[in-house]
Amino acid sequence: MISQKILGIGTDITSVSRMKQILQKSYKQRFLVKTLNPIEIEQIEKKSNIDLQAQFLASRWAFKEAVVKATGRVDLVYPQMYLEKNELRTHVSISHEDEYSVAFVLIYQNIQQQNQNQS
Repeated sequence: MISQKILGIGTDITSVSRMKQILQKSYKQRFLVKTLNPIEIEQIEKKSNIDLQAQFLASRWAFKEAVVKATGRVDLVYPQMYLEKNELRTHVSISHEDEYSVAFVLIYQNIQQQNQNQS
């Protein structure tokens, strides 16, 4: 029998308008390199306008902040964190509403339990 043990839960909410302001600053590229991995940088650059870019950046920032909170590890490097759809031990939910992006991360471990009725 397999059960699941929750290892961590994290959530974060990020202002899309704050990310839009960052995208308009001279340090935009440095911020992106420190925050996103190369695949995410490609994805954000393909967005058709700054509003979609800001929404994307806010969602990724919220996701990465939620991961830090779920793991309790402040030493994680943001570019090394990215969404992978088939990750078996992590559940991620990202939502957008007007000026905010929110992310919820649940990290769990599968535990194999022996049946006590086995001889």
